[in-house]
Amino acid sequence: MAHARGEQGRAFAQFAESLRMTEGLRGETLAPSAFEALASLCAAVGRLEDALRLVSAATARRRASGNVLPPIDAPALEALHQRLQAAIPAERFAELWDGGTTFAVNQAAALAAEAPAPALASQAPQQAATHAAQTYGLTARELEVLRLVAQGLTDAQVA
Repeated sequence: MAHARGEQGRAFAQFAESLRMTEGLRGETLAPSAFEALASLCAAVGRLEDALRLVSAATARRRASGNVLPPIDAPALEALHQRLQAAIPAERFAELWDGGTTFAVNQAAALAAEAPAPALASQAPQQAATHAAQTYGLTARELEVLRLVAQGLTDAQVA
């Protein structure tokens, strides 16, 4: 929710905390989804190489464990993968992909603890909403509902 509101600094801090907490508790099961979500956040603030390492790590863990990517998440992950492939030179892409396959939960937590790029950390909420709409295919109304829910409104108030 912090990422959707354009609060990247807060989102990174929350990811760092949650990854540290899950490291001993089903960390291997939860890691692929957490890595993919953190990759999306990294990409949103211009940390494309970190995003690629995380996508690679998630993919490797899913293959090793048989943990299947939920179909609802596939389009956003594919779009992120294509964006990274287009932005990172092929040789560097392959190097980062190979390095990401052995990424550990504690490494992802440390990566999340790093401050986002200053120029992008203050991304306007409207830019974040546009990113969310493009990434997840949300309509203007769905974005509005998401914002209202994030503000703590009840179902009746949102309606």
